[in-house]
Amino acid sequence: MNLKTASMIALAATAVWTVLLGFDLLGVMWSLVTGYYGFFTGIKVLIRAGLNVLVSLALAVFFFAFMKAQPQ
Repeated sequence: MNLKTASMIALAATAVWTVLLGFDLLGVMWSLVTGYYGFFTGIKVLIRAGLNVLVSLALAVFFFAFMKAQPQ
């Protein structure tokens, strides 16, 4: 497997992971709206979910930039 193929697979996996984490973040926000979490626990969980989405998006951008920089 060459480097470009490995980068494509990593980018696809990161994109799927980002979408799943986005749904997790939406679920956390819905739980806060419906009162499932207490305030402080909810804020902590919301920050965790948001940071997970940000890290995943950063990885996706990194892999995309890395792939674009590879020679054809």
